[in-house]
Amino acid sequence: MNSGEKIKALRLARGLTLEEVGQYVGVGKSTVRKWETGAIANMRRDKIPKLAEVLGTTPAYIIGIYEEGDPSAGAGPRPVSDEDIKAAFWGGEQDLSPEEIDALWAETKDYIAFRTAQRKKKKK
Repeated sequence: MNSGEKIKALRLARGLTLEEVGQYVGVGKSTVRKWETGAIANMRRDKIPKLAEVLGTTPAYIIGIYEEGDPSAGAGPRPVSDEDIKAAFWGGEQDLSPEEIDALWAETKDYIAFRTAQRKKKKK
């Protein structure tokens, strides 16, 4: 089940309308409909926790880190992998090849290492 199907199933199971979900999350009902149909593949990260809350689930379930009924879910979410992060940042970019996504991730990790080193120097 993809994220949109999960959102719709959870919304209907809780008896919520598109408008009710949208009001709770802070978006319009058309945005919720687009999430459900897949017209918006990548939700804004700041909306996912509120969406999970109103639907009675976890952000990890909505974005596919684990499925309901997964035995690892009870022990908390699994560690986030590089693949999870790349999918979250660039998975919906239809114009990027897997090689380009890998290159962007490598540049991102290099930048994080650079900024971490700068902060450590500043603290000394």
